[in-house]
Amino acid sequence: MEKQKQIIFVYNANATLYAKLTDYAHKLLRPKTYPCSLCKLTYGNLGMKREWKSFISKLPYTVSFLHKDEFLAKYPKQKSPQLPVVLEMVNGRMYEKITSREINNQKTLKELEQLVKEKL
Repeated sequence: MEKQKQIIFVYNANATLYAKLTDYAHKLLRPKTYPCSLCKLTYGNLGMKREWKSFISKLPYTVSFLHKDEFLAKYPKQKSPQLPVVLEMVNGRMYEKITSREINNQKTLKELEQLVKEKL
């Protein structure tokens, strides 16, 4: 029996309320300097973009999203990759599927979606 693959999107941002509030302000006031291109492309001012939600729901994987502090807490023995990143978990092993550099090179949500399709 084949194990189901899991895809983990890891943001280059923390999950605390303070971090979320400062990130929100940063994205509004200085979007070009915001450090998480994955957040920038997939989230608007009011939450996850509908187009992205729809795209993710159609992937043939179990998909989860973690902030960097959540990732480090959930996988303390895992070497922290450069963020943002897309990881694949297969039979308890983690593999980097889309690097930070690849994500950061995407200028639009459509480009990111195409990259995800190609890499997964």
